[in-house]
Amino acid sequence: MGKQAAGRTAGEVRANLHALRNVALSWIVDAAILALLARLAGVPAMVPALYLGIGLAYVAAAWYMLRSGRAERHADPTLSFPQLLAAVANQCLGLWLAPSIGIFFLLNIFQVFAYGLFTLGAREFRLLLLEAVALTLPAFVVAGMQISFPVDTAGGRFLLFVVFVTSLGRFVWVGNYAGALRRKLFSQRAALAESESRFRALTELSSDWFWEQDAQLRFSRIETGGAHAETPEAALLGKLPWEAGFEVELEGGWEGYRLLAAGRAEYRDIVMKRRTSDGQEYIVSLSGRPLFDEAGVLQGYRGVAREITEKRLAQQRIEHLATHDILTGLPNRLMFTQLLDMAVRMSRRNQRRFALLFIDLDRFKQINDTLGHEAGDELLREIANRFTAALRGSDVVARLAGDEFVVLLQELDSESQAGTVADKLLAEACRPMTIAGQECRVSASIGIAVFPEDAGDGDSLLRNADSAMYLAKEQGKNNCCFYSQGVHSHAFERMTVENELRHALARKEFSLHYQARRALASGEIRGVEALLRWNNARLGMVAPGQFLRVAEESGAIIPIGKWVLHAACTQAVAWQRIGLPRMSMAVNLSPAQFAHERLVNDIADALAQTGLAPELLEIEITEAMVFHDPARAAATLRAVKALGVKLAIEDFGTGYATLGQLREFPVDTLKVDRSFIRNLGEIGGNRALTEAIINFGRELHVTVVAEGVETAEQESFLRESACDEVQGFYVSKPLPAEALPELFAPPDAMPA
Repeated sequence: MGKQAAGRTAGEVRANLHALRNVALSWIVDAAILALLARLAGVPAMVPALYLGIGLAYVAAAWYMLRSGRAERHADPTLSFPQLLAAVANQCLGLWLAPSIGIFFLLNIFQVFAYGLFTLGAREFRLLLLEAVALTLPAFVVAGMQISFPVDTAGGRFLLFVVFVTSLGRFVWVGNYAGALRRKLFSQRAALAESESRFRALTELSSDWFWEQDAQLRFSRIETGGAHAETPEAALLGKLPWEAGFEVELEGGWEGYRLLAAGRAEYRDIVMKRRTSDGQEYIVSLSGRPLFDEAGVLQGYRGVAREITEKRLAQQRIEHLATHDILTGLPNRLMFTQLLDMAVRMSRRNQRRFALLFIDLDRFKQINDTLGHEAGDELLREIANRFTAALRGSDVVARLAGDEFVVLLQELDSESQAGTVADKLLAEACRPMTIAGQECRVSASIGIAVFPEDAGDGDSLLRNADSAMYLAKEQGKNNCCFYSQGVHSHAFERMTVENELRHALARKEFSLHYQARRALASGEIRGVEALLRWNNARLGMVAPGQFLRVAEESGAIIPIGKWVLHAACTQAVAWQRIGLPRMSMAVNLSPAQFAHERLVNDIADALAQTGLAPELLEIEITEAMVFHDPARAAATLRAVKALGVKLAIEDFGTGYATLGQLREFPVDTLKVDRSFIRNLGEIGGNRALTEAIINFGRELHVTVVAEGVETAEQESFLRESACDEVQGFYVSKPLPAEALPELFAPPDAMPA
């Protein structure tokens, strides 16, 4: 325990001195009586002088041992050596006064009684004292008259004998009083020692520590267990809290703490923190209450403290996780919303403008699906670091979700400044990076909204920046777009399309039209391509360009594409049942469908449920879908080909695929992109490129189909170039299923 616990308590010292005072007074009374007898009865002056000297020696020795602490070494701290000294002195006095050996033994009996009374209670002492008196009177009658006293008169002898006996009784009484006091003190001391021992055990087992402060608020006692990062005694003992390098989390700081103590107030959970010798933060929570003496004067404070370093760090980590993105460490949506609201309030107060940039990465999903989620996470971290490094310290970049980021540009001087920052972020996003051993490139689409011109609150500003971002994507991606009312209308239209798409399948609003493909050599209809149409009760007939991109981005394209696949196969079987020739049914796949893990299963299910022969189904994918991730695309195409289904690459010629690359894929058909066919009749058009693509297909021994044929001149050139099939308005417009059989009717049977 502390140093104070090892020494004597102030109450114990006062009790011992009180007992010593009573002993001294008793001796003085005895000496005074002896001095009176010496004058009246002729007792030699040496007797009271010797007796007084013995008393003074006893008192002096006891006082010294009590003050010096030496009495603590003996079992009896109150009397111990002084009691032994007084007993020896009384023995000597008894030998001098007693003329015979019998009287000496009688005196020894009284000495034994006196020592025995040290361990007796008050009742036992009274009984033994009566017994001593009863023995004293017969002893005087029998033997006392025979004693040779220093005086000759009988009265003097009797008085001297009584004084001697009563002095022994008084000595015994004082000893008994001191013994009782000693037992009481020992009992209190034992209880205190037990309490101190229990307190010490609890302190050592507890992570809390006990402290005391004096009236000046200096730490006077520190009791700690062993579970602390750094023992606080050296830092706090004898010092004021602010002298030990602690900071306090209290209103007004240390001045507030001093005012709290001056008001004698009890306090709880005041947090103090400091840096330890190894640079780590050490945080404690203090609770204390004031101490007063009997007069109500403040003596200091006493309380407990608990180290809360780990708790505080854990709390900070929890708060950080609640307000920051785990992957990138950037502020998350919750924290950014709070920062945005704060920026709105400050801008209103200071009449300042600020800009909000909504950023969405282009082609991130393809990289994530191709290289895996770990590679996607690494890419997001790299983009987050690039954006942070490219901005000012006062600007804020946050990650909302997925590949969506937002940037808050504080104190905007002009809209052009926001555009400059957006261009800088676009350049940072486009820089190549190595992910999972592969060099990857992404771009970004950025929407910009300015406060207060574009919105008067944070939520509206965020929505408007999001709308501008979608317009930037539709304008070709890798660019930025400022918000305007036109953007708002476009965003509202897009939101409406997305909401209606969610219910289109359940409402059976989709249908298929079919565009025929004709063989140039024979003029026969060899196949059709299924084209999706959407007739919505609210929006009317919606063009594919309006809803297919929305369906792709929202994920609705997966169930829609599955429906298209099943409906096209069902229609192909229905045509065969009414006697139409066998022809291929071409179905387009979106990038999301091609990357979907259940693609092969969906195709197999459609064939099994409808009964269509696999060789009559042709799956069309774009050149970009194949050559974005050739290895994965090859594996998927081989799995589809294993079902017996044909494979076609549409929009061919726009991706610059090589002959060597195409040999790796089990392709059956190449469809020349309509952009090459559109200007075949113009001088310097795409005749040479178109012929090269046709020859390219012949080298691969695949069927070449020209898309977008609209004139006889275009068809004539393609026939001369040995193209296999043509498709376009010159052959047939997209027709509903019930109108397609008219293409197979004899010319004279066709309606005008």
